[in-house]
Amino acid sequence: MNLVLPILVLAGAIASTYFFCVRPMRRGDCTMVHGRSPGTSRDDHDATSSSFDSDLAEIRQGLALLRQPTEVGGHELDGSLIASLADRVQTDRAIRRQ
Repeated sequence: MNLVLPILVLAGAIASTYFFCVRPMRRGDCTMVHGRSPGTSRDDHDATSSSFDSDLAEIRQGLALLRQPTEVGGHELDGSLIASLADRVQTDRAIRRQ
């Protein structure tokens, strides 16, 4: 008789985990997987992701310009230091997102 309450609590935890975590993940609606905030639709997320993609493309173009050799005061700078720093920042951001 002492185990009735713990068993009910365990069953509730398992059921809520299934309904609020596992089932949405299997259906593709999980906010943790897609980075959506709760209550937003897929269309809202797609619009946000397309603006993110355009911003990312613009940043990559700027990075490509920074990587091009530049001449300052008669000395040629190859931009490799700037490019390596930008790559490190990009890698750090990718690691943080995971």
